[in-house]
Amino acid sequence: MFDTVRYSSDFYPDWLPAPLCKVFLVRGPAGGGKSTYCAEAATDFDAIIDLDECFEKVCGVFGHDAGPEFLAEALIERNLQLQALSRKSTGVAYFINSAPKKSDVYFWESILTAETVSIVPTLETILSRDISDRRKFLAQDWFREAE
Repeated sequence: MFDTVRYSSDFYPDWLPAPLCKVFLVRGPAGGGKSTYCAEAATDFDAIIDLDECFEKVCGVFGHDAGPEFLAEALIERNLQLQALSRKSTGVAYFINSAPKKSDVYFWESILTAETVSIVPTLETILSRDISDRRKFLAQDWFREAE
């Protein structure tokens, strides 16, 4: 039978079981360097959970370029990966989430017992990078929302 909790596309899955491993919430704007930080920090025993990569897994297109029609499926994939942390006994997990608002940070810290790492260069730095116009727009939006 279809398990609506296990296969939920919730943005904020408050039903997640507690992780067994240490979790780092890596937050910041699009184009800020979150993925780079995680790739450099992670070892072979660690997990990196990134909604952009979940989009790529479900539709073959990296998150910022994927269509909104794939969002629910990408969230299901992300939530399944987060749920799997309740069985991860080696290494740590890096969870990439923009989390511009304090309430976002609080939610993820609480539900994942996560430690937050903020990767927040200046908007000018991000806009000067060779990134897509979509990512620049998302970065500007992050700074408008950030608390």
